[in-house]
Amino acid sequence: MKRIFLIICFLAALIVAIIQGIGLVLPDKVSVESFRENGFKNVMRTLGVIAAEPHPAASKRQELVRAYLIKEMNEMGYKVTEQKFHYTANDLGLKFVRDEQGNVEDEISTHSELSGTNLIAKLKVPSPKGTMLIISHYDSVRTAQGASDNGMAIASVLQLMRDLSQRTDIKNNVIFLFSDAEELGLLGVRHFVKNIDEITSQSIDLVLNFDARGNNGVPLLFETSEKNFALVSEWNRSAYKPVAFSFSPIVYQMLKNDTDFSVFLDMGFTGMNFATILGDEHYHRMSDTVENLNPGTLWRYQRTLRDLGIHFAIKEVTRFSRESVDAVYFPVPYIGLIIMPAFVAFSAGFLAFVLSISLAVKNIWFSHSSESVSKIQTILRIFSGLLSLAVALIVPTASYLITLPVLLFLFMDLMLREFNRFSLALILLIICIYITCIIYVPIVYLVVVGLHANIVGSVLALLLILFLGLVTASFWNRAD
Repeated sequence: MKRIFLIICFLAALIVAIIQGIGLVLPDKVSVESFRENGFKNVMRTLGVIAAEPHPAASKRQELVRAYLIKEMNEMGYKVTEQKFHYTANDLGLKFVRDEQGNVEDEISTHSELSGTNLIAKLKVPSPKGTMLIISHYDSVRTAQGASDNGMAIASVLQLMRDLSQRTDIKNNVIFLFSDAEELGLLGVRHFVKNIDEITSQSIDLVLNFDARGNNGVPLLFETSEKNFALVSEWNRSAYKPVAFSFSPIVYQMLKNDTDFSVFLDMGFTGMNFATILGDEHYHRMSDTVENLNPGTLWRYQRTLRDLGIHFAIKEVTRFSRESVDAVYFPVPYIGLIIMPAFVAFSAGFLAFVLSISLAVKNIWFSHSSESVSKIQTILRIFSGLLSLAVALIVPTASYLITLPVLLFLFMDLMLREFNRFSLALILLIICIYITCIIYVPIVYLVVVGLHANIVGSVLALLLILFLGLVTASFWNRAD
């Protein structure tokens, strides 16, 4: 009877966790009332103009997009500075992309000299507490209309500017940078940084960058500056269903991609980098259109950007650059992000190591069983403890992937073996299965569907299956 109950509990926890885990990285169904909100309607209208055609840097269409953006900002009351810069094809070397049919074509013209134009607008307040910079690039590649990359960010930032212009509680100066020629190698933002003293006499305390790699999913906080505990915690307090994984910068660095934020990160600025990554099959292709953009993704993106911008505009942003603790974090349903200082993650790894070794030693010295199953379980306990400690020491931002499941398993084992508390052990088993799936399922989904890294995703899925099998088998053998 116990085993039947165990199977039911296992399957229930597994199914619920898989559904909720995938749901973490997919946009909600948006209500009709949300689509009728004036701010969202403005975003849709702006996006329709920007993403009507491809608008690469130095193109005629980009000039039209630029004129439209300037007109919109002027009507809000912002004074716009056009920051021009020049570059040549010879200086860059030719950068190639593939069109929708797979044909290779030049991303940049071979003209002797090309020019780009950054658009800069400022919101100044009396006696500012700090200065915040919000960045989004407004050029597309030559082979895409750019609805997601980067039209929805531009349209959302414009609406944020409208929102802020109507508020009286802003505490920080806000600089809005619409950078040009990002797709050609971050040229616009590099020029901005070289001339930053001409733009602002105050130091920039917080940088927020918004980009996209696909037209589906939710906006992910995939990169931050170091010492980010206070920054991520502050965002988590105000965000609507925040999604972020503390180990994602490691994956991002392996992809060898860059965004405008990379320039500021290299210079030691404090900030956060957001993007969508699902719908990668439309990335830099002519299918990156408004029609193919998931409406739920657009709604979630603009809400995240607007809420984030307003929240930090009214906060004292200077304190975040002084924060001296790295954070480990991951999303869970209904709560938001679980955030802990890095030393807590290390402590969890050390605790898992001590507990696993203690249980293994006790099993070796005090158990009278010579069964091979018992020996294998002892070896696995020792290995899991060593692995938890090693990961906590070497890659603390990813350590929770190992230490949390291992700790829950060890505590379950302790309750079952040492104290013979079946009910408590069963609760810990269900929690272990649920938490482990919540941790791994969204990652596997993003890796396979978003990054198309099927091998990596398969390995992660296999590890998940093996661990769940081990935990359940350990419980099963004692459920008589």
